[in-house]
Amino acid sequence: MSEKEQKTPSSTKKVVIVGNTNVGKSLLFSKLCNDYSFVSNYPKTTLEVKNNSILIDNEQFELIDTPGIN
Repeated sequence: MSEKEQKTPSSTKKVVIVGNTNVGKSLLFSKLCNDYSFVSNYPKTTLEVKNNSILIDNEQFELIDTPGIN
């Protein structure tokens, strides 16, 4: 394999869900991925970024659910 082929980015596109807290980001993520995303909006809790792969029209996407922002 040539050096140019090794540096080719993957064909998976990334889609990041961002927004304020309590607006339905995790609900959207759960419905698109058929996966439950546990959320917590309590003070001083650590929230994780969750990701999952989905296939839309034979194209691979990595969907990323992020914690709410203020």
